[in-house]
Amino acid sequence: MSDKISYYKFKNLRPSQMLLQALALIQQNEDIEEALRQIRILSRNRGKKTTVELLKLLTAYCDEKFDLDKELKELETIPPKKHDDFLLGYPTRRISCAVVNTPSPCVNKTVGHIEDLEIKIEECFHQFECLLRERFESPIKVQEIEGYIFPKPSDFHARFFTKEDGNLKHQTVTVLADAIHLIRTLETDRKDAADALIEQRLRKRLICSKIDGLSFWRLQKLPFAVQQEHETCSSEILELQGNLEKEMQKLKKLKNLVSKEEATTMTLKRDVQFMKEHKPLLEEKLFVETEILRKLYEKRDEALASCQAVRDALDQILFQYQLTIRMSKKEKERMVRDLKVAEENLDRTEKDLKNTQQVFKHYCTEVEKVKKSLDLQKEELHFLRKNRQETRTKVNELTTKLLEAYFKKLIRDQTGLAIMIKNRMETVMAEHEEQKRYMEVKKEDALQALSEMEAPFQELLEEVARVKELKDEQIETIQALEVHKEEVVRRRTQIQMEYVQRKSEMLEAIVTSKKRRVTLAKEIELAKTTIVTLTKEIKHTKEELETKRDEKIFLDEKLGKLREIYEFAKYNRSNYKELFDMLIDELKILEVRMSQERKALDNSLMSRKEILQTKTIKYHISLDENLRLAQEYQQALKHFLQVKDWYLDEFHKKMSAKAAVRDGLQLLLLQERMHFSLVEYFILRTLFSKLELEMTQRRAHGNICRIILLERKADTLVQRIIDFMQSLSDGSWKTEG
Repeated sequence: MSDKISYYKFKNLRPSQMLLQALALIQQNEDIEEALRQIRILSRNRGKKTTVELLKLLTAYCDEKFDLDKELKELETIPPKKHDDFLLGYPTRRISCAVVNTPSPCVNKTVGHIEDLEIKIEECFHQFECLLRERFESPIKVQEIEGYIFPKPSDFHARFFTKEDGNLKHQTVTVLADAIHLIRTLETDRKDAADALIEQRLRKRLICSKIDGLSFWRLQKLPFAVQQEHETCSSEILELQGNLEKEMQKLKKLKNLVSKEEATTMTLKRDVQFMKEHKPLLEEKLFVETEILRKLYEKRDEALASCQAVRDALDQILFQYQLTIRMSKKEKERMVRDLKVAEENLDRTEKDLKNTQQVFKHYCTEVEKVKKSLDLQKEELHFLRKNRQETRTKVNELTTKLLEAYFKKLIRDQTGLAIMIKNRMETVMAEHEEQKRYMEVKKEDALQALSEMEAPFQELLEEVARVKELKDEQIETIQALEVHKEEVVRRRTQIQMEYVQRKSEMLEAIVTSKKRRVTLAKEIELAKTTIVTLTKEIKHTKEELETKRDEKIFLDEKLGKLREIYEFAKYNRSNYKELFDMLIDELKILEVRMSQERKALDNSLMSRKEILQTKTIKYHISLDENLRLAQEYQQALKHFLQVKDWYLDEFHKKMSAKAAVRDGLQLLLLQERMHFSLVEYFILRTLFSKLELEMTQRRAHGNICRIILLERKADTLVQRIIDFMQSLSDGSWKTEG
């Protein structure tokens, strides 16, 4: 099977390619005999010459002026079939008459048709014989037609002539058509074969002339070519000697380098030994530093957590502060609405006062009428005066008791309210300033309205007293006036009660806001204390971290330098050892080669006559040597590329490590910047909270001043009321009236 595969492998090659492959097999493989055997089988099957003759016939178109390179290029341009036909000697009859000798598919088809037809004809003849026997064995039947006697037709004719009659005819027609077509094709093939025979004869003449030219060239030009080849080989040998001397010089340099590197390796070994001795101390130091850094990081995390908690508390306080502001605004709006309602009530009271003034005018007219009738009723007046004095004393006693009780209660409430205002209105919010101003304005308006109401009320009292003194008959009218007075007093008390209720509501809101403000101030103070402690701890940790970082950087630099020196020395040592071994091997190989080449040169000088054979042997030996050297060079180049790849990988690893260190340093710088920014943020936050506190204190101071003014006004008002009550009790209002 292997012979067949190799045969088919070599069959499609050109002779030149086949020769080159044979030479390569001789040089590289150990199975040389088997390959030569396959090439011999191939040359025998094709009717060609052997590989040695093919070597001689590599050139074509032999002339006196023959150029080997030019002819080889022309041979390469010729197609494979034509090239083989030109180079492989005389053509055989098998090649020229291949079309006639090899049957075509149509010939095989016609032969098959003819064989089938023969079989069917034999079957028909056999059936015919059987039918004839049956016919002769059976009796003959006769029938009479128009007085003549004829034999009756039997089933023999029908069976014989009907059975496969049309099929045989069709097959014979097709077989005849195929035979005619085959004859025509054979005639055309014969003409083609005759033309091919003429062409092959012409090619035979050309090839014979070329063979004669090649033999003439071999006799004349081959010694000159061998001489040229010898000169080229000698020049190559000289070049190899020069290269050998250069390599020897390089080897000396490498030996010097190896000695230097051995000295450096000794120093590096000492350094490495020193580092190994001090390794536990450095590891302990690194462990302690890592523990310190871990603790610092834990403290930093705790500080950040506490800072976050303080920030959350501040956010919550701000949220509550905003809620209180919104509630105070809503309360302010509600009080504005209540003041509007109070203004409406005051308008109503003014209308009532106008009505009372009209009634007063009416009573004035009535008084004039009464004056006219005073003269008539003097006697009755004395009696009425006595009764009036008694009733007056009773009324005065009752009114004084009621007014004293009422005003005592009112004064007590107002004094308590004033004390509460003094105690609780110290830290009121800034947003209530406008509200308080508005309230003061409205309060003054209300007091003015009350004072305006008091003047006509006193006048009415005076007029009622005059009417009582002058006219006893008008007691009913006086009682009606007293009822009206009671209504006015009741309305006034209602207004005062509403004012007191609103004032108490406002005080409750102020108290709640004060409590909230106190809680906010406490929380702000706690946040300040925590921020101060955190800043101190952060500064301390920062200082410790900077010192540890400097120490770590110094140790990392030392360790990195020592590691680089150790790795470089280790790499140089291994590399120099490999180079030294490789150069020693190459020296040995070169020495062997030099001895072989010297022997070859001596043999070539001594045996000049047998120069062609020895030259071919040396050529093959030099090819082997070149191949071996090329292989060794490829191996050395592969080793160099591997070492180069390893060095590049180490360099990339080093660069990646440096990049990682650089990234770590950048991360540390970013952390420091974040730390500084956080510290600045906390400082600004404290300043902002201080400003807010100062603003709230200023607003509280302004509110306290306004409260003091309100207290003074309230004191004056209470004093006036007390004076009024005393005047009512003493009766001094008469003299004033």
